[in-house]
Amino acid sequence: MAAYVAASTVTAVVAAEDEARQEAARDLRSPLSSPCQWFVCDEADMRTRCFVIQGSDSVASWQANLLFEPTTFEDTGVLVHRGIYEAAKGIYEQLMPEIVEHLRAHKEGARLRFTGHSLGGSLALLVSLMLVARGVVGPESLLPVVTFGAPSVFCGGQRVLEALGVGEGHVRAVAMHRDIVPRAFSCRYPGHAVAVLKRLNGALRTHPCLNSQKVLYTPMGTTYILQPDGKASPHHPFLPEGAALFRVSSPEERAEPSGSGRAVVASALRAFLNSPHPLETLSDLSAYGSEGAILRDHESGNYFRALYALTKVAPLRRKQPEIVWRLPGVERLQQYWWPGVAGTVVPRPVAVRSKELVSEA
Repeated sequence: MAAYVAASTVTAVVAAEDEARQEAARDLRSPLSSPCQWFVCDEADMRTRCFVIQGSDSVASWQANLLFEPTTFEDTGVLVHRGIYEAAKGIYEQLMPEIVEHLRAHKEGARLRFTGHSLGGSLALLVSLMLVARGVVGPESLLPVVTFGAPSVFCGGQRVLEALGVGEGHVRAVAMHRDIVPRAFSCRYPGHAVAVLKRLNGALRTHPCLNSQKVLYTPMGTTYILQPDGKASPHHPFLPEGAALFRVSSPEERAEPSGSGRAVVASALRAFLNSPHPLETLSDLSAYGSEGAILRDHESGNYFRALYALTKVAPLRRKQPEIVWRLPGVERLQQYWWPGVAGTVVPRPVAVRSKELVSEA
């Protein structure tokens, strides 16, 4: 029954007539009908103001998620998830008084940080980039955005960062090892699913990411995979057992961030985001409900508990500004990661050394 209701909701939103989608977009970008709550706090030095945006917790927030046809982000020419972008416009207007006040108080010394869970993480990213695109602040005023369990929202997000002069380090995405939400728009859709999506919504027929990669939107920035203790959630088959925070990288990426290294990391991420595949998770009726895997691996409190447990032990290695942790007793394994995802291009083997994903090639 749960699967039927979920499928019916998706179909209703995706297949809505253009006029209905336009009305939904207007509602999402209205400052009076925000899909998410948010709060603001200042760090001890008072020069850094932090904005934290809540994840999906209302009908409006799910409407934002499901209005996933592409539209153009600001004046960059890059495609973005329409529903979340429209919601970001409304959040942007709500946050502006707090942002302007802080900029006036600290002028060139002012710094802004945005973060959020789930939909809130995607909104945090978009609002930060909108501030640069609209000339409110320069890239130097923004600290890296940190997202937790957030869906990808850009088709070709690297071009946005380049167009706005924002470095790739601006985006740090933390994803629970089995969380369905970061996979939802970035998994490889099978041919029949692509055909259904295009039939339901004409805007998807010319969507370049769907046509060339069979995905809706692609990851950007640096990805961190959070694996909790096995008692909280089963370990991922691509990762060593035990709680850890993994940074997805490769020697080539560190040596040549814009060349082959980026392709290696993208290939590894594609494999990871297809295992487990969201359709596999959704087909398991036991995954639903308060005790199911969907909530277990996505709920914000579980992210907090997993990260908090790691911060209570000494870091494995400090490599500023990234920190990678592991719990005591976890061996420093070296194993090969061979994703067995039918119909996808298998990347070069990836070894796990000192709890950090690195390419062997």
